[in-house]
Amino acid sequence: MAFIISKRCGPAVVRNRIRRRLKEAFRHYRQHLQPDQVIVWIARVPAGAASYAELEAEMRQLIGKSKLWSAKSGF
Repeated sequence: MAFIISKRCGPAVVRNRIRRRLKEAFRHYRQHLQPDQVIVWIARVPAGAASYAELEAEMRQLIGKSKLWSAKSGF
């Protein structure tokens, strides 16, 4: 898993906040994903203004869209 947050997203404080929120959201879903997957998250500029709940909902939607849920996850 990797997070890419460019300088376009804002100053270091904003980029670090985005990274921390994404890591926390991913921590909740990690156990429900298929094993041995390489995932790269690329934050876009609107992520700087998004709340944790919005980022988590978007992450959940993208994981579902890419069919990365494990069969046992129930998602």
